[in-house]
Amino acid sequence: METTSPSQDRILLYGNKKLMSVLYKEILYLEADNSYLSVYLSRNREPVLLFQSLSQASELLQNNYFFQISRNHIVNLTKVKTIDVCHKKLYLDNKIELCISSDRLDDCIVAYSKIHDVILGKLPTRISNMLSNPQNLPFNP
Repeated sequence: METTSPSQDRILLYGNKKLMSVLYKEILYLEADNSYLSVYLSRNREPVLLFQSLSQASELLQNNYFFQISRNHIVNLTKVKTIDVCHKKLYLDNKIELCISSDRLDDCIVAYSKIHDVILGKLPTRISNMLSNPQNLPFNP
């Protein structure tokens, strides 16, 4: 995956013997499987299969509302509808369910909270503390 400028709203994907220009907001999530990466888009049923590592993709998707929820998944936080804290799962726009690693759950909740202006309800204290002290965050939302 490659972009020419971090400020652009598109990314080029080369997979399935095609070069595609894709809006970041069209990406639902990425799933790693050995040395292959499946990119799931809102406009396609079938994923785009890339010969790329998840860590390489993660570097390119920094600061574009993407968050690595597990060893094998990066999600577009703007596509997340629900985070089930008790069961460590999140649900995307299209009812896809993905598991969140225990060690990434708090950071995921914080990152998800950061892209929304208003939060109704009381968050767990550890999450509220992380949100009120952004310099202590383990990532740059």
